[in-house]
Amino acid sequence: MPGVGSSENGLRIRCDCIQMREYLKQNQKLNELKEQLMIAQQREDFQGKRAEKMFVEGGVGKRFLTATFENFERQRMPKAYDIALGFAEKFDENDGEGVLFTGDVGTGKTHLAAAIANKIIRKYSATVEFVSYVEVLADIRAAFSNHSEEAYLLEERMRKADLLVIDDLGKEKPSPFTNELFYRVVNGRYKDRLPMIITSNYGVESLSERLDYPVFSRLAAICRAVEMRGIDYRMKDYLC
Repeated sequence: MPGVGSSENGLRIRCDCIQMREYLKQNQKLNELKEQLMIAQQREDFQGKRAEKMFVEGGVGKRFLTATFENFERQRMPKAYDIALGFAEKFDENDGEGVLFTGDVGTGKTHLAAAIANKIIRKYSATVEFVSYVEVLADIRAAFSNHSEEAYLLEERMRKADLLVIDDLGKEKPSPFTNELFYRVVNGRYKDRLPMIITSNYGVESLSERLDYPVFSRLAAICRAVEMRGIDYRMKDYLC
């Protein structure tokens, strides 16, 4: 073998020739690359598991756990898709600006909202609170009725998360309770320059009539409205 000889007592020894030194140098580089690859893979696996845990704890159901930009058909809603992707990609530059996705049922509003949440959790390890408007109001009401601190904890998470996603805003009829709660959350995030992603089946005009004006005014100031019109994608297999 090149670069390898024998000693007088029969033990094989490594020579100090140029070829052997180059071989050892390349071998060391190869081992270092393998180690770096292994560390990168471990980091990616850890981030993936952490992201999944944060995503579930943040309130996203299993259906949208795998919602990404890659499995959304951009041609359906190219403008909404590009705005959503731009928001997620530049989240580290965000200064409190959000997006309000409005429009027809089944056009992909929740998918894009979940894709944003999924991407910023993985890319920036950001904290996300993803809530259904109707369900979170029910949870908070129940907690108040049971004199549980969970109501305050949930409201605090909604106010302080790096990103708050509210799905189906306006689905429940407004009341003094909902107006006061939502005002506290929105106003707190407005003052702290924390962004929100909101979806609603109501258009901007209709939504303005269903929300307390101080709330809608703040949302209008910080959320870009993106209208999504089209057929219900969930019914595509049933339509001729």
